[in-house]
Amino acid sequence: MRIAVAGIGAIGSRHVENIREVGHQAVTVDCARPADYAHVGQVASPGDLDAWVVATPTETHLSVVEQILRRDGGARVLVEKPVCSPRDLASLTRVVANHPHARITVNDIYAHSAAVRKFAEVVREIREKPDPIRKVSVEFTKNRCRDVSLGRFVDTQYGEAGYEWFHILSVLRAVLPSADYDVLVRSAPGFVTPDVSVDVMLPGLPDIELHASTVGRIRFGKLGEPALRSPLALEHTAEGFIPFGSEFRYRFARVEFASGREALLAFEPYFGEAKDYRNTHLINVRDPLGPPEWRSYTITSNQLREGLLVQLHNLVRGYDGPQGIRLPEHRYLTALAERVRDSHQHTRRAIHA
Repeated sequence: MRIAVAGIGAIGSRHVENIREVGHQAVTVDCARPADYAHVGQVASPGDLDAWVVATPTETHLSVVEQILRRDGGARVLVEKPVCSPRDLASLTRVVANHPHARITVNDIYAHSAAVRKFAEVVREIREKPDPIRKVSVEFTKNRCRDVSLGRFVDTQYGEAGYEWFHILSVLRAVLPSADYDVLVRSAPGFVTPDVSVDVMLPGLPDIELHASTVGRIRFGKLGEPALRSPLALEHTAEGFIPFGSEFRYRFARVEFASGREALLAFEPYFGEAKDYRNTHLINVRDPLGPPEWRSYTITSNQLREGLLVQLHNLVRGYDGPQGIRLPEHRYLTALAERVRDSHQHTRRAIHA
């Protein structure tokens, strides 16, 4: 395949590397740094490309997609998440509707993760015993203060909700029954705290507790610990905080069933203990009526590369899967961002009162 990557910053450059490492050709487009082309309009004729990857800043996604579709009304385009700014969602929907031969999808790494697929399979097998889900807990926490100080991963549109929450929703989409997930993303966010935690209690749905912090505040340190294999990681979870500059990412999902069974997925549990720790993940399952030990599955995969290549393969063949641009999720996270801003304002007013 021949892929054009627009935007070769932190994420785009990794996409270029992954595309080339598996033998595909990548051409680069970026007006701010050395690239093959400075602008989309300079790229060779539409027939020379199989697909596009848009990894420019979020606020430019709509304009870049529009430029691509003016060149090629049938283009295959993978857009980094979020797909566009909240104010541009309606415009993007119109652009897509006006180009019925194009295929546009938002990058969804965790939907194509081997670890998440295996976890979903484990959860589904338990659910079908039958043993309904009682509670789901998901946390994606990292201290991104150093990244922000360097101007990286700064989301001025969705705020805190623009970092890890699309990944959290991907994990939820994998484990919840589809009808339950649809109810969740079409409802207003539940109780929201400034740092950002969400507790969802909707009739007919399991209890759902979610947390993502970009300043290193860990909420559910005890829940993910049974799958961690790194003393340093365990030290951070015990303290409830990831310090400035640490590369540790506390990412896990836990499903508790009505019988008391538990299924736990931990991403990167060997942090600092293995050279390739970022590509090794662990699933633990425990049955209260069985042996006290956890049953474990180790999954090794490069999630970023795997998700990118699978989605490009699907786009080129005219199939973009069930996700597309995932409008309900973007609307849900827009509402979440508004709740977070309201929480911050309420906190500031309380401090100054």
